[in-house]
Amino acid sequence: MYENFEHRVLLHLLWLVPVLGAVYAFGFARKSRALRRFATANLLDRLMPHVSLGRQRLKAAFVVLAAAALAVACAGPRWGEQWQYVPRRGMDLMVVLDVSRSMLADDVAPNRLERAKVELKDLVAELPGDRVGLITFAGAPSLVCPLTINYGAFRMVLDEVDAKSAPRGGTLIGDAVRLAADSFVDRIKEHKAILLITDGEDHESYPVEAAQKAWEDRGIRVFALGFGDMSQGRRIPVGEGGQRHYLQHEGQEVWSKLNPTTLQEMAVVGGGAYFPAGTADVDFKDVYERISAKVGQREFEVSRKQFLLPRFHWFAGLALVLLMAETLLTDRKGERATKNFSPQSSVPAALVVWLTISASAAAGSETGDARRKVADAVKALDAGQYAKALEGFSEGAVMFPDSPELAYNRGIAHYRLREFDKAREAFNKALTTRDARLEEKVKFNLGNCAYAEALEKLTSLQEAIDKCRSAISFYRDALELDPLDADARANIETAQLLIKDLLDKKKKEEEEKQKNNPQSQPSSQPQSQPSSQPQSQPSSQPSEQQQQQQQKQEAQENKKQPAEARRMSPEEAERLLQAVRDKESKRREELRARQPAGRAPVDKDW
Repeated sequence: MYENFEHRVLLHLLWLVPVLGAVYAFGFARKSRALRRFATANLLDRLMPHVSLGRQRLKAAFVVLAAAALAVACAGPRWGEQWQYVPRRGMDLMVVLDVSRSMLADDVAPNRLERAKVELKDLVAELPGDRVGLITFAGAPSLVCPLTINYGAFRMVLDEVDAKSAPRGGTLIGDAVRLAADSFVDRIKEHKAILLITDGEDHESYPVEAAQKAWEDRGIRVFALGFGDMSQGRRIPVGEGGQRHYLQHEGQEVWSKLNPTTLQEMAVVGGGAYFPAGTADVDFKDVYERISAKVGQREFEVSRKQFLLPRFHWFAGLALVLLMAETLLTDRKGERATKNFSPQSSVPAALVVWLTISASAAAGSETGDARRKVADAVKALDAGQYAKALEGFSEGAVMFPDSPELAYNRGIAHYRLREFDKAREAFNKALTTRDARLEEKVKFNLGNCAYAEALEKLTSLQEAIDKCRSAISFYRDALELDPLDADARANIETAQLLIKDLLDKKKKEEEEKQKNNPQSQPSSQPQSQPSSQPQSQPSSQPSEQQQQQQQKQEAQENKKQPAEARRMSPEEAERLLQAVRDKESKRREELRARQPAGRAPVDKDW
C-alpha cells in the first residue's frame, strides 16, 4: 500500500485532520453553550431566524475534508500501471585480483588480500549498473566470475577467494592481464577497463607489454592499485602444524614489498591510472569515479520497467472544489448562495492553495522535462548527433544555467562540430566547478581546442605555434590536477613535436626568402651595339644577355616561393601531421623493445 505514495512521510499530515475537526467541534460546543445561556431555544429562533447551525457545520466539514484531500495530494498518490523502456548505461569492469602468497603479508590489516576483498565489496555496492567480472591469479590466472550485473553472485564468488584459489604458486601479472583482455564479451574498443589489484611483484610475465597491447589493440584501459609497504615490506606468513612460520627461499626469509614501478608503467602505456594504496585506507568509491570518468559509459541494453501513474491532482482538485463550496455556501436560511459571496475573502485562499500545488507540480514537471532533455542530449552526443545534443544541452541550460557539468557537455558538442570558439567559451564557464576531476577534464579539452585550432592555422606558422604552446599550457594544468593522466602527457609530446616541425619550416622559409631576394648591383658598362656582321664565332654579348634574362625569370619565380610556402596545401599539411604521427609511433615502438618470448619456468611461488 505504502508503495503507492511517492512521499509517504507526508501522510503524517493526516494527523492534523482530526485536530482540525476537534477544533471545529470545540468551537461549536462553546457557541451552543453561550447561546443557551443567552436565551432559550424558542427565543433564539425568534432572535436569529436566519441563522442555520446545520449549514455552519456543513461548511466546517467541507474545510476538514479539503484538508484531508490536500494531505493525501502532498503525499503523491500513484496507481495505474505504465510500462516504459529504460536504457541501461555503464561500463565493463574486469577486476584482476592477485591471490599469490605475497598478498598474505600483514602490512595492511588483516592482510593485503582480505583488505582488497573488503574494499571490492564496498566498490560493488556503489556500481550503478556496470558489468563486473573477476579474475584471480598467482602462477596462473583463472576466470572465476564472467562479466555480470548480478552483484550478489559476484560477492558470493569473492567470498570464496583465498590464497589457495590459484592452481599454481608465483605471480604472473602479464598472463592475468592477457586473460582479462580476452574475457570481454564483445570487441567494441570503448568503455572497458581492467582494474588490477596486486602488490606489483611479477615473475617475468611481461605485464607492461600486456597492458600496452590491451589498450592499443582493443581499447581496454588498464588501471592498477598497489597494496603493500614500499620501503621495508613484510614477511609472508605460512601456517604449518598450527604454528606461525614465514616463507623461506634458499634458506632466507622472503620479504615482500610493493613494487610501484611496474604498476606505474602499466598504467601509462595502458591508458589508465595508478592508485598507490600502500598501507593506508583506500576510498574505492573515489577510485571508481576516476575510472568511470576516464572510461565513460555506453548503453548496454534497454530494459522494460513498470511505473505507477501519479494521481495527486485528483485530490488537489477535490480540495479545491470543497473549499469553493465552503466559500459559496452561506450559513443563513432563505438567502441565495451568492448573496454574501465576497471575492476578497475565501476564494483567494482556495486559489492560493490550488496555485501552490499546481506551481509545485509544474515546477517538478519542468525540472523532470529538463532532465530528460539533458539525458537525451547525452545519448545523442554518444551517438555522434552533435547538433541534436547541443540543442538538448541548450534547452537544459535554461533550467540549470549554472551547471558546470552542462556547460562541459555543451563544450564537447561544440568541439565535435569544430566550433572551437564556442567550445572554449563553454569550457571556461565549466571552470566554475569545485570538482577537481571535472576541472581536469575541462583543462584537457581546452588544450584540445587550442591544438585543433593550431591544425587549422597551419597556413600561418606563427599563429599555429602560439596555439600549440597554449595547448601545452592547458595540458600541463591538467597534469597538475591528475599527474597520472597519460593522455595529457602524450598530447604534450605530440604538440611539442608539431612545434618543432613548424619552427623548422619557418626557419627554412626565412632562409629561402633571404636567398631569393639578393641585392641588385647596377651595371657600369654601357650596352654594346648589335653587330651587323654574321657571327662566325661565338660572341660573349648574347651569352650575357641570356644569363641576365634567365636570372630575372628565376628571381621572379623565386619571389613567389615564400608566399606559396607560407600557405600550405592540404596535402602538405597532411604530410606534416603524418611526420608527427610517425615520430610518436617511433617513440612507442621503443616501449616494445622487449617482446614476450618463451618464458623459462621460475622457482618463486609467492
